[in-house]
Amino acid sequence: MKKINYLFFILFAFILFSCRDDFELTMERGIYFYKQGDVNKAMQEFNDVIFALSDKKMSSNDRILLARAYYNLGLSYSKLEQYNRAINNMENAIALDPKQEYLDTIDLIYIKSQ
Repeated sequence: MKKINYLFFILFAFILFSCRDDFELTMERGIYFYKQGDVNKAMQEFNDVIFALSDKKMSSNDRILLARAYYNLGLSYSKLEQYNRAINNMENAIALDPKQEYLDTIDLIYIKSQ
């Protein structure tokens, strides 16, 4: 009986820790669509993450994920040559998580927009 309880606990822990958050899966779908060239579908996924996370109290992981969503949305707008929207989204990403990658990217978008 102890072995069954132990195996059940191990299985439950594995499932619990291997499942990804719905927001992370939505982000991954957006990245997949972006890489496939379907920028509009990608943008919808990134916007879904932004909308969902903006309405809740955020943990530090949520904050980082929200920054990534803004960053990816900014990349998408840049690909569509909508540079003002791209810059606005990059600025939101930087405000949440001032990563060097985000700072470098916004500089490139500024250059492209001129």
